[in-house]
Amino acid sequence: AAKLAGEYAKNAPGYDGDSETEGLIKRLFELFTDTDEAVLLAAWSAMGDVTATISRQELPEYVECVSKALTLARDKVRRANKASHEYLIPALCLPKGLAPIVQIFLQGVLSAESADAREDATKGLTLAVSSTTSAALKAHIIAITGPLIRVVGDKHPSAVKSAILESLGVLINKGGIALKPFVPQLQTTFVKCLSDVQISVRMKAATAIGLLMALQTRVDALVNDLISTVESDETEAGIRESTYKAIAGVFAYGGKNIAAPNVTRAVDAAYAALASSSSGERACASLAPSRA
Repeated sequence: AAKLAGEYAKNAPGYDGDSETEGLIKRLFELFTDTDEAVLLAAWSAMGDVTATISRQELPEYVECVSKALTLARDKVRRANKASHEYLIPALCLPKGLAPIVQIFLQGVLSAESADAREDATKGLTLAVSSTTSAALKAHIIAITGPLIRVVGDKHPSAVKSAILESLGVLINKGGIALKPFVPQLQTTFVKCLSDVQISVRMKAATAIGLLMALQTRVDALVNDLISTVESDETEAGIRESTYKAIAGVFAYGGKNIAAPNVTRAVDAAYAALASSSSGERACASLAPSRA
């Protein structure tokens, strides 16, 4: 039946994409958690056939449909594996598992008409990445990471930037060493976002910087810059707050690569900040000594 669905979408002269594509996506996704490998492969291949019929301009229109199908599939996996903390969708763990759906989310991030739609597409992409394995994700790292870095650098509402930064954090966790070529770009992007006007963006950037340090061996220059930022009297309290969180993250994930003088500087700066009138700054500064 799955194979026939794919052939129907590809070849039937009576196929009506406007009315039938969503239905096929939903039904095929129901097979993405099947226990039979032949069924998984047939459903996955057919999904690629179906989504290939969608024009590039129309792809963002299917973000909601695929996101809902993803959520239902993850719920099914969660119910079957209640002890697990990772809900992997079997069909998406096949080699190049995200191939049938990844462009739907990417085009939503890149070209959806509204900020809300771009945010939803980014969240859907994050969910998809969380539902596959590191091995299956590897083939998509370049196609996903590059566009996200470009978009987060553009002028977008804070909700969109926050969603993209969270997605990049999930990519770092899941992609691991495959993200190594993007480390310089990601670090520059995250540091820039530490000065964003919105606290949600700054905090997501601070978290992402910490995660990135698992892939970075040369961290002293970054630590030095971050410490200089919090030591400066010209730095606003909100930016110092997120920067202290970033420092704590750098120590947590890359502390072994930090030279002793910078450890001392970071600890001294953090203790000095405990006298700040900003409760947020005090809270974030208190993390740094514990990580160091």
